[in-house]
Amino acid sequence: MTSDAATFLGIVLVLTITPGADMALVMRNVLAHGMRATWPTLLGIFSGFLVHVVACVAGLSVVLRDSEVAFEAVKLVGAAWLVWLGASAIVGAVRSSSTTQAATGEVEEARASFRALFVGGFLTNVLNVKIALFYIAFLPQFAPAGDRFVPVALGLAAVQMAIGFTWLTTYAWLVSRAGSALEANPRTRRWIEGSTGAALVGFGLRLAAASR
Repeated sequence: MTSDAATFLGIVLVLTITPGADMALVMRNVLAHGMRATWPTLLGIFSGFLVHVVACVAGLSVVLRDSEVAFEAVKLVGAAWLVWLGASAIVGAVRSSSTTQAATGEVEEARASFRALFVGGFLTNVLNVKIALFYIAFLPQFAPAGDRFVPVALGLAAVQMAIGFTWLTTYAWLVSRAGSALEANPRTRRWIEGSTGAALVGFGLRLAAASR
């Protein structure tokens, strides 16, 4: 393995496991809807990544980098979306404390459609200007300029997304197992759901304060 490849993988691994909006969203959806929520959520998340990658290699992402109006508009919409997701999770956790419980003591889970889970994951990433700026700064460091830039950049992005998909799938499984273990303790589960919502609100506020 060359030093550039090792550096690339090291950066990707660190960024992948660093807690962020994606991990908070996966936790929120898996706790609220079970392991079935993993796949549409991840499909939405990585569709958002793909949009940013294509925009980067096509040179479209520079609009966000160079236009203050475009950057601020997308940033604020993305921040508002994360805050709304977080607030919804907090409200859901509060409401679940007063819902009627089944005889087994389990709280009945609300069902969410594939489309709703997909859209949630997609908007969480496609509206995150920090991801666009990341690809603009990151991919040119490892993909050569010229005719080879596009195929190499796409290949690197595919590796990054494959690592991210593997990690988030594993993370969702761990969250699902933890959620199952907490079925007998709904108060702790609600506290975790509320904390996850608060984390999403925090990520939204941090995004709103971001600069280019």
